Amino acid sequence: TIAADEPMLRQVFFNLLLNAIQAVPHGGRVTVVTETVSPDEAAFEVRDNGPGVPVTAREDIFRPYVTMRADGAGLGLAIVRQIALAHGWDIQYVPSEDGGARFRVSGLKIVSKA
Repeated sequence: TIAADEPMLRQVFFNLLLNAIQAVPHGGRVTVVTETVSPDEAAFEVRDNGPGVPVTAREDIFRPYVTMRADGAGLGLAIVRQIALAHGWDIQYVPSEDGGARFRVSGLKIVSKA
């Protein structure tokens, strides 16, 4: 079990998954990977095989109203960042070696084993 406000954690997953789904081409791949970093800390990544984030945009992707989509509002990743900060988590964009994007949320506190 993770120490988190459940609706907020769901919002993080929803926003990251929606971001990934919108980034991949038809038939693309979206993957969620979980990791036990230590006995009391967990992390997860949402990965996709879309185009990734251009180097020139990486510094700003967590700022409100920054989007790479013509029909995007630019709020999804900003909301994820705010929720992560409120919980003491870290959110990072990690460029994928094989293209695509990886968003890693770390610092989640494990409060009990299921």
